[in-house]
Amino acid sequence: KIDSLESFSLDSLPNLMNILLIDAQIAELKANAFHNLTTIPSISFKQTRSQLKIISSCSFCNFTNLKNIDLTDQSIEIIPSLAFSNNPNLESIHLIHNPLKLIGSFSFVNLGKLVFIGDPLSSNLETIESNAFMNLGSLKKLSFTNHPIEILKADAFIGLFNTKELVLERNKIWRIEE
Repeated sequence: KIDSLESFSLDSLPNLMNILLIDAQIAELKANAFHNLTTIPSISFKQTRSQLKIISSCSFCNFTNLKNIDLTDQSIEIIPSLAFSNNPNLESIHLIHNPLKLIGSFSFVNLGKLVFIGDPLSSNLETIESNAFMNLGSLKKLSFTNHPIEILKADAFIGLFNTKELVLERNKIWRIEE
């Protein structure tokens, strides 16, 4: 049983192409846990029983070839600042069925090819902080439907220059703060 994946724990495997995390029961990813694994095209916790609860800032940072991150059916409540930053080829992040409550500032930064962020569908999202989505030039649609979001920061969606559709249906938004 692995409770957490520590920082730099896989650093000595720079040519690794695949990680199987089936039944690993990982609850926490520390910052830079996947550091130096620049060749990996995909990371998936989807079919594991890990019940990942905590991802740290820069848990998924600075990958050269990473195209997909699948965190479906986990227990993640907070996306911290810089969690998914500086991945030039990342195309999709699946967060479906996570009890997300907070998306931190600069959580999704410099992801020029990102076209999909899977809506958590958890009905728990309360806060989207300032500058949460920066420099996402390829993202066409962003959807957070049916959440208890009440207050949005005015600059929460700065950086979505080419986004054509922002869906905030069935939320409790009553104020946009500066």
